[in-house]
Amino acid sequence: MQKMIIAIRLINRKENSPNFQEVISKYGDAIKFRVGISDEPNHGLIILHVEAKKPDMEKLISDLNEVEGISMNTMETPR
Repeated sequence: MQKMIIAIRLINRKENSPNFQEVISKYGDAIKFRVGISDEPNHGLIILHVEAKKPDMEKLISDLNEVEGISMNTMETPR
């Protein structure tokens, strides 16, 4: 199992959040912690702590990259 922190900036969140939420719901069992704040009037910052098998983690990151308006950074957490 991999443990990872994913920091996501969602631009134009009102328009892009439905697609983002769809991806997050798909991987809901792997998301152990989620916090979000409004970064600017129509932008958001979301922090996820995810625990999943490596192929599932790679698929989650790939699916997030497909969502319009997202930029993100990942950090693997120590075991």
